[in-house]
Amino acid sequence: LLSDLAPSAEIALRDAWLHDAVTAVLRDNFYGLELDARCAQIAAFNLALAAWRLAGEHVPLPALNLACSGLGIHAAEADWVRLAGEDGFAREEMRRIYSLFKDAPILGSLIDPRRLSATVYSAGADRVIPLIEEALQREQSDDARELAIAAEGVLAAFRILANRFTLVATNVPYLGRGKQDSLLAQYCSEFHAEAIRGSIRRNLKVSASVEQTVGR
Repeated sequence: LLSDLAPSAEIALRDAWLHDAVTAVLRDNFYGLELDARCAQIAAFNLALAAWRLAGEHVPLPALNLACSGLGIHAAEADWVRLAGEDGFAREEMRRIYSLFKDAPILGSLIDPRRLSATVYSAGADRVIPLIEEALQREQSDDARELAIAAEGVLAAFRILANRFTLVATNVPYLGRGKQDSLLAQYCSEFHAEAIRGSIRRNLKVSASVEQTVGR
């Protein structure tokens, strides 16, 4: 097809295809989590630079599927739940998400939303997100708006952690039990036996192509 076009049309078509391919990969195929919020920001910047380098110019990019898995909920549960308004179902989902992420700065991507019921990581999250966006527009106080912004970040991490992926790449946390925070040590003892094994088990769980045979 390209050989039948004039050189200028061929270049234009190739560039358009490349722009569409870069956009599609960032939108549909690439997801990332980082415990440190600053590292998540650096990752977003690097992805944008790589995309523009490939495209050969500065082009609009889709919203990146990057999130910080270490965002803490620095608020009382009642204030967090209030972001869902008067929707009883959404308020219950917010309580469950609060229970998962209240220790996120320590647990990070070891958090497993699939430990909860199916409604939480499917319809539940989708139902909560618009309510939080409404809260951002509605709330006037700085504290309430700050909490709503933090909630958007937590839900972004929640949706990635609840998803399944074909390929998972990570740096395994080689942290001996003696150097672990007491909360991390307790969590790993309860769910994973140890931090390294916990990281491996967690990554296998989100890999759609791997059978659930961990621990056999």
